[in-house]
Amino acid sequence: MKPILSIIIPTKNRYTYLESCLKAISFNYNRPDVEIIITDNSSIKKNIKSLSLFSNIHYSYSAEPISQVENFENAMSKVSGEYVTMIGDDDGLSSTLLEVTYFLKSKNKQALIAPFVSYYWPDIISNNIINQFSGKIFHKKYNYKIYDISVKNEIDKSLKLGGGSLCRLPRMYYGIIRKDILDKVKNESGSFFPGPSPDMANAFSAASYTETLTFFDAPLFIAGNSAHSAAGIGLAGKHIGKIKGNPMLPKDCHLNWTAQVPKFWSGPTIWAESLLKSAVLTGKTEYIEKFNYARLYANCFVFHSIFSKEVNEAIKQNMFVSSYFWLRLAIKVEIFKIILLRLKYFCKNISKRFTSYNSVNYSNISDIEIASSLINKYEELILRKLNSYVSQ
Repeated sequence: MKPILSIIIPTKNRYTYLESCLKAISFNYNRPDVEIIITDNSSIKKNIKSLSLFSNIHYSYSAEPISQVENFENAMSKVSGEYVTMIGDDDGLSSTLLEVTYFLKSKNKQALIAPFVSYYWPDIISNNIINQFSGKIFHKKYNYKIYDISVKNEIDKSLKLGGGSLCRLPRMYYGIIRKDILDKVKNESGSFFPGPSPDMANAFSAASYTETLTFFDAPLFIAGNSAHSAAGIGLAGKHIGKIKGNPMLPKDCHLNWTAQVPKFWSGPTIWAESLLKSAVLTGKTEYIEKFNYARLYANCFVFHSIFSKEVNEAIKQNMFVSSYFWLRLAIKVEIFKIILLRLKYFCKNISKRFTSYNSVNYSNISDIEIASSLINKYEELILRKLNSYVSQ
């Protein structure tokens, strides 16, 4: 039986999280219409006890150190499902994702995204003075509406933000997307992930080939934030450094880096580089002209001022602007916007300490198994809404 859904879980040196992740999904996803694909690039291979819980799992181990993109590519090469989703080894899934996938197929939809639940493992360390994240779950209050959204609008939003956000782009990471869309990306660019950051590279490139994108306002994905994840490193203020020699990036990344993107590793720069590389490799060069470089530079100045030299070097290399005066002015405007946005979020976080308006929080959650069990209490609401839309 050909699976309708392939669940990809790349992993490296994080067996504790992986064991919990597999236990959490074993009850609902050990079935013939689902395949679980794990590509392990850990330094030392260890026994994974939870593998025995599955009869539909494809596990492979690679001892040679490779980049994130290479590990993710290895996983995609093994996919046989009609739809694909991908999670990290510290993430979780709603028990209803398979039913959601069947819904997409019945409506001939190509992709779906949903707002993810944020879970912070107990080992997380944060510099945030407002919230102590460790062992907590945060999520919004959902309305469970299902509706189509414009892919073009989401592409334009991401470009306007200088690649600083995935917005609501179609993607396999915390999303579901049909495999034939991903094959088009591969055939055109030579990679399922045509950029150094797999999430942005896949999302932006896939958007160019996606015509129908569905949004479901329901808790379908649990984004796990552990101490060794990108999010965890970011919360600790350590998601920054040099491009060359970074084990998470392709080995030749520093040689092929876009001159107009500041040459250092950070959230804003790696996503911008991935977006631009995706545009070039998929032949969508018109997006480069729409890319908001001022926002990228503003993000770098605000959040990573120690790399101001690299930012200024990139500004000098920018041939996509007619006037450096207007570019500098645009950067100042974008910095002002970012400061206002940060003030807004600061006030919002303050208010969360005194009210539960439009948010739900849980504390003392020890692992993704328990986090998943809490989220799965929404299963009945999700299935009821799916059934109502199927009958329409």
